[in-house]
Amino acid sequence: MRSLRDTNSRSVCRFFRWSRKSSSAFNSLKRVVVIARLSVDMADASLRKTKRRFGKIKRRFISTKRRDILLKRRDDFLLLLLAELRSCFCGILMLSCQAGRTEVAAEKQTKKDITSIYCCRRRTESPFAAFLFNIVQIMIQQIKEKVLSGGQITMQEAEYLYFSTDKQELFAAAEEITAKMVGKVFEMCSIINAKSGKCSEDCKWCAQSAHYNGKCDIYSLLDYDEILSCAKMNERQGVKRYSLVCSGKRLSNQDVDKMCQMVRDLKKDTSLQICASLGLMGKEALQKLHDAGVSRYHCNLEAAPSYFPTLCSTHTTAEKLQTLQNAREVGMEVCSGGIIGMGESAKQRLELAFTLRETQLQSVPVNILNPIEGTPLENTPPLAEEDILRTLAVFRFILPKVQIRFAGGRRLLDKSTVQQAMRIAVNSAIVGDMLTTLGNDVSEDKQMIKTVGYDL
Repeated sequence: MRSLRDTNSRSVCRFFRWSRKSSSAFNSLKRVVVIARLSVDMADASLRKTKRRFGKIKRRFISTKRRDILLKRRDDFLLLLLAELRSCFCGILMLSCQAGRTEVAAEKQTKKDITSIYCCRRRTESPFAAFLFNIVQIMIQQIKEKVLSGGQITMQEAEYLYFSTDKQELFAAAEEITAKMVGKVFEMCSIINAKSGKCSEDCKWCAQSAHYNGKCDIYSLLDYDEILSCAKMNERQGVKRYSLVCSGKRLSNQDVDKMCQMVRDLKKDTSLQICASLGLMGKEALQKLHDAGVSRYHCNLEAAPSYFPTLCSTHTTAEKLQTLQNAREVGMEVCSGGIIGMGESAKQRLELAFTLRETQLQSVPVNILNPIEGTPLENTPPLAEEDILRTLAVFRFILPKVQIRFAGGRRLLDKSTVQQAMRIAVNSAIVGDMLTTLGNDVSEDKQMIKTVGYDL
């Protein structure tokens, strides 16, 4: 690198080759940067040298037809070039993970590096910085058009969107996908904890687990009158779906029969669509529930298959996926999502979304961890709001046609963040109280939904 004198009160640096040292210098500057400036004299000297070495240079002509073909395919060539650049950038982003650092630390450093390069257009007039910034915009638009035309994005494209894009460009593209693919109708649902506590599973986030000291109410299956009273209250508030949720790995045959009778009675006494979340169920039990009137079955995957074993050892992701498949085979719609902020990496959150895409579901509830005292995750630091918004935005790219549903934990977010999330990706929500934590006031939720621009 060679420094030149000041020009127009601005330091101008000239890089004759791009290296790690040059890159570090570039990232630290807030000035104009010129890369490999080539003078006319240098070009003429190079041409004269070539003529002396090889004699007269013959000009190569091509046919008119061939020229037209090349011109016609120019745009295809440019798209291919941009795709190669994107692939190169995505590969660079992953290099830090291979340097021996932890994945979480690597993500933080990657985001810092990308911010210093891709967003430097705001602080420098470098043509190289502007070029990179424009590449980012073009890539987001290209991936967005792929989704809008019915295509599916790859894991590499999802990582590119999450790590290396300007957040405002990402959010705007996700908002456009939401508006065009799922419309402006917002769906509200509610849940009732029909059976609580004394769960045999060791899920580290859950207050109902018998393995930990989380505080929750403990009771067996509720009476029908209490379930009906809650259902009618939600119906009066405009809620369309009502889900019966029970703790435990699975219901006994006796409780399944009781639940089926309650569902039949609810279908007679209300106009609600009935959902159920009753644990890991076989096909025979699910068929009984479907015949009784359950239209949608819920079973959260909770976390990516690569991370779930660190959170629970008493059942597996494969068992959950089998339950969802059983529900589909008996004719039910399926609902499955997870909890973000349990110590997983961003890449594992994307892995969860891709696993959910394979289940052919209609609804994806997204919970934000609300650390509960007495559980192993009680001291887990909260996920940054920008990470939450980025996660939801990329979920919309991966799952363009499903209902992405706000579930537990949104009380922890700022109101403006909740509204932004609704514009970006969220088009449904669980309203009222959650299983073991307080929820949101339904009337306030309805007002906010209308403010954002959705119809109920």
